[in-house]
Amino acid sequence: MISALREKIQVPGVAATSESTSRDGQLKAMVDLIIADKLRLRELRRVRQIRYRKKKDDYADRLDEGNKQLQVEIEKHKERRRLALAAVPAKESGWSVAVEYFRLFQFGLQETSASGGCPLSESQRRAQIAFLKATMAPGILYNTECGAKAIIGNWYYISQWFSEFDMELNALETGVSGTLVAKTNTTIAITEHTIRKVFPHLLSSDDSGGLSPIARELVGRTLVMKGTSRFE
Repeated sequence: MISALREKIQVPGVAATSESTSRDGQLKAMVDLIIADKLRLRELRRVRQIRYRKKKDDYADRLDEGNKQLQVEIEKHKERRRLALAAVPAKESGWSVAVEYFRLFQFGLQETSASGGCPLSESQRRAQIAFLKATMAPGILYNTECGAKAIIGNWYYISQWFSEFDMELNALETGVSGTLVAKTNTTIAITEHTIRKVFPHLLSSDDSGGLSPIARELVGRTLVMKGTSRFE
């Protein structure tokens, strides 16, 4: 009877142990699954990072190659231009002067600063002024003024007043009496400084000095203008 009672008492303990072991197994399986998922996600992120870095490296390589090709094209263009100018007869040197004028002043008159500025800009500005003095007649008519000084002054104000100035030579032809006629497209950006210096009538009518609604609409706009210049 005691043995039977002992067996009855021991049976629930065995069942509880078995149930606990089963739960432990389930928990371990769940933990293993979570760990496996984390490892899989970590591996996916690693692979993605490798692919991303490879894409960046490939893009950088393509960009570098594109820059090299562009530099080659620029050098070819410079060489073609040099050969073309060298082939111009002396009696037609006005052509080379006109082409050089638009090359030097394509982006306006280079600025200088009290601190010395960029050496390249300083050199470019000196080249611009030297070119005008060497090629333009003292009595040259420029708009309503005369002389190289008038040209320099005009370019100074244009460069000060307008942002992102870009004058592109589109055509150069021989006009009446041998006059060279240059056709250009000039691009400028309108800034608040432009409004205040060139279009002060577009300022606000009150005393605040602010911009009128029309002026605010113009700020940030880009204008493209067609022009004609004549070299005699």
